Amino acid sequence: MSQVTNSTSAGTESPSQKAYSAKSWDMHKWAMGSGADYWMYSQFANLMLVFSTDFHLDKRLIGLALCCPRIFDGLIDPLVGHLSDITHTRWGRRRPFLFATAILGAFLAVAIWFPSTSWPQWALFTWLTIGATLLFSVWGTYAMAHAAMGYELSDDYNDRSRVVAIRNVYASIMAVGGGWYFWGAIQLGKGFSLPIHLAGWEWTLNMPAVGELTGIRYLSFVAGALVLICAAIPVFFCRERFANANRKHVSLGKACLATLKCRPFVLLLAMQIIRGLGGVAGSMGVFIGIYYVCNGDRGQYMGASAGLGSFYGVIMSFILWPLAKPLTKWIGKRVGLIWSACTTLVFAILLPFITIPGHIYLLVFTGFVFGFLGAFGGVASAALMPDICDLDELAYGERREGLFAAVASCISKWENSIMMFCGMCLLHYSGFDEALAQQAPGVFTRMRWLYFTPPIICGLVTLILTLYFPITEKMMDDVRAQLQKRREAAVTGGT
Repeated sequence: MSQVTNSTSAGTESPSQKAYSAKSWDMHKWAMGSGADYWMYSQFANLMLVFSTDFHLDKRLIGLALCCPRIFDGLIDPLVGHLSDITHTRWGRRRPFLFATAILGAFLAVAIWFPSTSWPQWALFTWLTIGATLLFSVWGTYAMAHAAMGYELSDDYNDRSRVVAIRNVYASIMAVGGGWYFWGAIQLGKGFSLPIHLAGWEWTLNMPAVGELTGIRYLSFVAGALVLICAAIPVFFCRERFANANRKHVSLGKACLATLKCRPFVLLLAMQIIRGLGGVAGSMGVFIGIYYVCNGDRGQYMGASAGLGSFYGVIMSFILWPLAKPLTKWIGKRVGLIWSACTTLVFAILLPFITIPGHIYLLVFTGFVFGFLGAFGGVASAALMPDICDLDELAYGERREGLFAAVASCISKWENSIMMFCGMCLLHYSGFDEALAQQAPGVFTRMRWLYFTPPIICGLVTLILTLYFPITEKMMDDVRAQLQKRREAAVTGGT
């Protein structure tokens, strides 16, 4: 692994000099690590559908099993984030965490798909609970360490948006494969015969029908390999700017309390929580898409929503890549948050009118248009986290990127765990039964009301909260100038 730099010598330019930003190639090397993040989480995201339709596990047990990982991981997130902030090794603070979790994550991404369909419900529930908890915890630790490393790549208020946009490019490229992942498993399950002609040789590649679940198991090995490959790039080819920070011991309790005293961070968490509450019945969206919009055709739904949607995501990320920094200079991150909240609310209001049987592409295309309009808000929100870390450093003299990332992740996971369980219970309450060719009267009506109403209400509340967000470019320029003076004094031994 490459040598790390000393935090006291990094970022010590005088206040009149240009703010520190890593070279573009260094940003790209870090961003490539997002592929490991994606392929670990994508396996977790597929569990709900597969264990419901292929293993036939009770939906309420699935909701409970997928709730437990988020609660457990949320409990340990602040501890792990704090440990990464105060860890000092020859390889830095974050890279040992990335290395260990990539290996474990690759193994778990494969192993979780191998219980037997003949197992009783209690055994499947136990396997899913333990496997999902381990996979989710490993993914959460990797995501935290990777995000924290990215916070160090720039001190520039506007350039931080570019860092996030570059990461989104690589994540969206991975999502293209992930979008067709389930569709590919279905095709492998059906089997195929492919004639091959090469340099005068002719032969036929025959794949017998093995079933959808076996197709998923085959593809999981590809996912595991991609986790290892993508994680290796930041582990072996990136260096950490603040590798020797935080030599003074601070307890976990005091550190967590300090994060929650930061008003902009608390507001950002509040917006995150309200948005999450809007998705209380979000798990119902997959079933509405498959069984209401696509009339039970899972291949069509996954190909259109996940496959085509991921392709749209790549286009959006490539457009935002060069525009992120200029847009931040033009309107600022705060206005980006407001604009994103507005477009999300409008889309939530339109959603009941475009979710129509037989019109999956109308739904996907409209989602893409509004997703693009609101995408800068997601970039702005992520780019505000380094600003928040700078505010904390100015107040307390510590670099706590890992803890801030972990606390935000903790709140999100606790909320999502409750939402996952409630969503599966609401799906059960709606009377939906995927085994029936025709659902009972009123089932889809109940599902639609439960699915569409919360995003509208919570979208309005989120919009109101964005109007009170305080961070501006001028504020962060003042903060950077003070931090630069403090770092210069640390190098020269002055005060």
